[in-house]
Order: sequence, then C-alpha cells, then structure tokens
Amino acid sequence: MRKRTLLLAATLTTGLLTALPATGAAAAPSGLAGDINGDGYRDAVITAPLAKVAGKSNAGYVAVVYGGASGLDTTKRQIISQDTAGIPGVPESGDYFGDRATTGDLDDDGYTDIVVG
Repeated sequence: MRKRTLLLAATLTTGLLTALPATGAAAAPSGLAGDINGDGYRDAVITAPLAKVAGKSNAGYVAVVYGGASGLDTTKRQIISQDTAGIPGVPESGDYFGDRATTGDLDDDGYTDIVVG
C-alpha cells in the first residue's frame, strides 16, 4: 500500500512548495480528475478565504471534502490553513488564504494535487 502526500503550493509572500501529510491512499491512484485521495471517487475542494482561523479574521482556509459511492461525505473532510502543520506562515488577519485555488496532477503521479494562493 502506497502512502500519498498531498502537495500544496502556497503562493504566499514566500512562494514555497510544501508537502502536507494527508490521508493515506487505500489503493493505487485512480487517475480520475478531482480524485485527491486516490479512492476512485471525485472529491471537492472548497475555499473560504474570508474564514476566521486561530481568531484571525479573513485568514482563510481550504476544505477538501472526500467523495464516496453515494457522493460527497461531509464527515470525511480535511481543513487546510496556515495553522496546519507543514504549511508556511501563520494565520494573520487579511491573509485570504484560499482566495485562489486550482487542482491538477502536478507531479504526474496519478493523484490530483491542490494549488492554493
């Protein structure tokens, strides 16, 4: 079984590319566009750049809601912000983390990656 690492490119003032530990993939990558965790179901990436994080207004976050056989499962989600281990910076008022986001297989490993600005 292969462990999957979610790549998150934070185009912040530092412009760093960071690997974020994510949920382990249960199988080989599906190659399905939008399948973040490689389970064969499309997942949703939802941005909330105006969200309060660690008490800071408009710090922002990105939520990944994982899909399953019956659609998206809101109980299976991951919140990613600058308060998440492995993400550069710290939450600050007015950061608007997640103001821009896109997905794609950046490293050609068969898993969909998330790019956040």
